[in-house]
Formats: sequence, C-alpha cells, structure tokens
Amino acid sequence: MIKYRELISSAAHRINIGVDDARAAVDATIEALARTGTEENRRRLNEAMPDLLRPDEDTQPSVRDAQGFVQTVASLTQRPAEQARYRAQAVLAALAESEPDLVDALELPDDIKALATDPPIGGGIVGPEGHAAPLTPDQIAAALDEFPDWSGDTSCLRRTISLPPDRLDQVLAYVAFVCQNTGRPDIHRESDDTAVLTVRTESVKAVTALDFEILPVIDTAIQEAPVDT
Repeated sequence: MIKYRELISSAAHRINIGVDDARAAVDATIEALARTGTEENRRRLNEAMPDLLRPDEDTQPSVRDAQGFVQTVASLTQRPAEQARYRAQAVLAALAESEPDLVDALELPDDIKALATDPPIGGGIVGPEGHAAPLTPDQIAAALDEFPDWSGDTSCLRRTISLPPDRLDQVLAYVAFVCQNTGRPDIHRESDDTAVLTVRTESVKAVTALDFEILPVIDTAIQEAPVDT
C-alpha cells in the first residue's frame, strides 16, 4: 500500500515546494485519477491508497483527457493551470516510481499517462520557487523559428491578425472558446479589422515553455474557425 507521507515528500522534493502545497497536490491528483476512466480504476485506487487518500466510491467519471485532468487539479488546489500541471506531474511521477504496477494497471488515456514523468527543470517548466521558469532570450528566439506568425521577447509572445471585421469577430470568438481553460491568449482589438494576441505565463509575468505549448492550439483555432452563415 502507498505511504501517504512518502508520496507527499517525494512530490515536494521533485519540484521544491512545501509540504502543505505538496499535500494539496497529492489529494487533488488522486481525486482527479478517481474521476478518470472506469469503476475498475476507482476500485484499484481504493485498494492501493491509505485511508487519507481513498477517493469516494461514488465518484463519477468526468475526466477524459490531460486538459481536463489538469483543470480538475487546478480547481481543487485553486492554482493556475500551469502550476497545477507540473504539480500533478510531480505527484504522478512519484506515484509511478513507488507503485509502477498500479499506474500501468489504471485505464488512463495516453495523454494523462504521459504526465507521469518528472517535469523538466530549468529553462523550461519549473523554477527554483516552484513556478514556471522564464525562458532566456536565446531560447525564445530559437523556439520562435517554428512559429513564423509570432514574434516576442521575454515579456510576451505576440501575433497580429488582420481580417475583415465580421470574419475577425468569428476568429477571435473561436480562439477564446478553444482556449477558455488555458488563461491564454490575451486578445486586444486594435481596430475593426486588426487584433493582437499576446501570450505569457502570468504567475511569473514572463514567457515560459508552457506558452509555446499553446501556440499551435491558437494557430489551429485561427485556421479552423467556423464561418457563421
């Protein structure tokens, strides 16, 4: 059976956060796991968890992918999505290390299973105070090579969209809908036919690796925005 204190200590050590924050992350991550998949998943979790971590047997499945998983942890811990993600990663990595057979046995979507790895440290996800680490100017310049429609610096990433007003309304509404759970982008309408989208990690007020993960989502939304008839 999993030892509650050891799981908390392992998660805290992985991303250098306090015990209270780690405890909240562990509780929320296990609850999110209980909301994922089948009744068999919940049974396996209940058998493996100590009393303090056993999820409610009546918990209904409501999490179907990594985005929903992170959003559940964010809601339960009252943390921004980017913080919830790397805290959930730390807990899942600690769980996978201590109970690999349990994680393998759970019927989890592939993108949730992929979270069960240590978040990278430095120049990427986690900084020394448990926040997303700002990228350096060189890292940003290199990453922007893959996103020709975007520009930016350490303060934020920017994309300007110029379209006929009616079409711009449709595109911006669709981008806001697709990205509603991410906290990005900030949309500024400069004129009837021009808008500027900006992206940054608000918890550190700088650009991080997490910001580059949302760019392809935004770009796809811009391209695929439906046309109202």
